[in-house]
Amino acid sequence: MRPLPKTVDYIVDGLDSAKAAMIITTKPDEVAKIISDEFKIGLTLIEAKGYNSNENKAVLYAVVNQFQIVKLKTLIKSVDKDVYVTITMVSDIRHSSQELK
Repeated sequence: MRPLPKTVDYIVDGLDSAKAAMIITTKPDEVAKIISDEFKIGLTLIEAKGYNSNENKAVLYAVVNQFQIVKLKTLIKSVDKDVYVTITMVSDIRHSSQELK
């Protein structure tokens, strides 16, 4: 019997691994508020413009633990149905008040 992919991730990365979300939205204030209120984290806001649409947008960058990803995506989608989100692994975090290994 082969181990499940998530099981292998937990063994290799540990249970404290973090994920980064890049959230491209036209509703940055609403999305940022719901994420900040739910997870008690800070976010970074970057002003952006759609290349093809030429529409003003925002990129929100947030780091959460792997167990918060499902809730994060659900919250984001509840505020902005047209959101674009990418989730990536975070291998190292440096912050003045904390550090994940």
